[in-house]
Amino acid sequence: MLGSSPNGISAAAGLASLEYILEHDLISAAAEKGEYFIGELKRIGEKYPGIFKEIRGKGLMIGLETYETPEAYKLQFGDYYADAINNDLVDIYRIQANHTINNPAVFRFLPPLTIRKEDLDYVADAFEKSVKKIYETVNG
Repeated sequence: MLGSSPNGISAAAGLASLEYILEHDLISAAAEKGEYFIGELKRIGEKYPGIFKEIRGKGLMIGLETYETPEAYKLQFGDYYADAINNDLVDIYRIQANHTINNPAVFRFLPPLTIRKEDLDYVADAFEKSVKKIYETVNG
């Protein structure tokens, strides 16, 4: 036992986490799930052009860079499409997505390594609904 001090408890928790990650091969699983999910996001981006500059990531750390919202729609959607998509994901679909600290045009997905494919499909579906709504509003 590493002791009952806060440092010992923290060390034990960290060690248990590492053991779980290795025993369940979460690194390979994250790579596979990330490849799948990024593919879904890129498919959606191609279906609704002009919204995303880039969809990038490694494993399940995924960033989406959006274009600036046209001036006529900034009051409705915010300065970048990222604002409206992020707001929909959080407010309507209860999906945690966050802006990056240094660029308001980019938001990110950082799901847990243990996320199920069914959950990724739910996120992709919600993401597509949000993007479609924006795309149809702006493009008629």
